[in-house]
Amino acid sequence: MTIQQFGISFYFLLFSFCTSAQSEKSNYNSERMQAVVNRDSVKLDALIATDAVIIHSNGLMENKQEHIHNIMSGKIIYSEMKVTEQTTKLYNETKIVTGIVEVSGKYDGKDYHVKLRFIEVDRLNKSQWQLINWQSTKMN
Repeated sequence: MTIQQFGISFYFLLFSFCTSAQSEKSNYNSERMQAVVNRDSVKLDALIATDAVIIHSNGLMENKQEHIHNIMSGKIIYSEMKVTEQTTKLYNETKIVTGIVEVSGKYDGKDYHVKLRFIEVDRLNKSQWQLINWQSTKMN
């Protein structure tokens, strides 16, 4: 095998490893979003890492405790979260997910419907994926 052939083989191996999960619809993602809509604090506690940082499209930044508290108290009510586009890249025990999600609900008692572009980073903790970072930007 020549150096050029080795380089090409290595590139394709690396590329296939890093992109093997692209365009995969993540069960974890839908499970976490459903827990948000259902206001399931037990499920959210399991699916969000202790050191998580959530940055909303309005600039609100929350840690795990604040995020779950705001959902459970009704400050933020999510009535629907619909992912319309999603790409997942898997790097060993870290997953980077980008996509578009349409979200409806109430924030401080006011109705909203937004289309968001998001990026999230998840970490595999034992056998459970956990959110460690979320950031979203309004598209409309």
